[in-house]
Amino acid sequence: MNNKVSILMPAYNASQYILVAVDSIVNQTYQNWELLICDDCSNDSTLELISKFTDTRIKIFQNAKNEGYLKTCNFLFKQASGQLITFQDADDWSNLFRIEKQVGEFVKDSALGICGTYAKYYNSDGTKATLEKKPMLTDEEIKREIINKSQFCGASIMIRDSVYQTVGGYRDWFDRIGNEDYDWSARIVENFKAINIPEFLYFVRQSEGSISRVVRSPRQLVSSQVVQQLINQRQGFGFDWLESGNDESLNKFELSLLEPFVKDPSLIYRKSADINWFNNNNKLYLFASMKAVNARPLVVLNWKYFMMSFYRYIVYKLFSNQK
Repeated sequence: MNNKVSILMPAYNASQYILVAVDSIVNQTYQNWELLICDDCSNDSTLELISKFTDTRIKIFQNAKNEGYLKTCNFLFKQASGQLITFQDADDWSNLFRIEKQVGEFVKDSALGICGTYAKYYNSDGTKATLEKKPMLTDEEIKREIINKSQFCGASIMIRDSVYQTVGGYRDWFDRIGNEDYDWSARIVENFKAINIPEFLYFVRQSEGSISRVVRSPRQLVSSQVVQQLINQRQGFGFDWLESGNDESLNKFELSLLEPFVKDPSLIYRKSADINWFNNNNKLYLFASMKAVNARPLVVLNWKYFMMSFYRYIVYKLFSNQK
């Protein structure tokens, strides 16, 4: 249990939550780690807060311009010096036994390449659990099901440094559209043994600015289908469009997925509403439904979305006031 763990933390406008995130690392039962924090040109007090840390295991970096989550992670990968690499998002927090338990799995099994955990999701103030993520556990199950959906909570993933040296980091094609971790973990699973620990060791804060909860473009909504197409290609041919440099074919495939959004400009808002309904975010569910109506007021389905979201929001507010 003497492996050094490099923990990557991109941070953008995270001043409200980052101290909780860092404390959850500093107080880990496993103490042989380095925490690499990169401020991604925040316009709040994030940099000021992290600059006050005196623990020499915490190393601070700053981007000259806003690079986004993917490119900031790829930068931090290159700074890591540990035998094991993991993440800690700046608005989430970890169970205090998380690192110890994941390191223990790598110590027990020299063939293990990637290890995740169960994750529990909370509202923005971290007081109420909204959903749970329980991915498949065994290598066989993960390899079988990865084609259907991601089998990890991305930020809970821990890998060996040798895995990074083989697979590399996130692929730039997914920059600012999400599912870069799905694409990355799928490529790792295809080449290394994978497991998930069946314990809730990582906690996700559903802050409203998160890319996984705020839909800014239809590309976000089809990116998981792109990942699945690339997995299919590697399974069939041993390589995919990105590996062969065939960006033109990949872009054409993506355009075919985006065609329904071109035909119906309100579809993006209904999809956004679905995401926020699933995440129990009643406020964003209502806002997305209102935008759908505004985009195409003559579509009956948009009004159904609005009425359902409005009813759920009112019930939620009444229940909250009673509390």
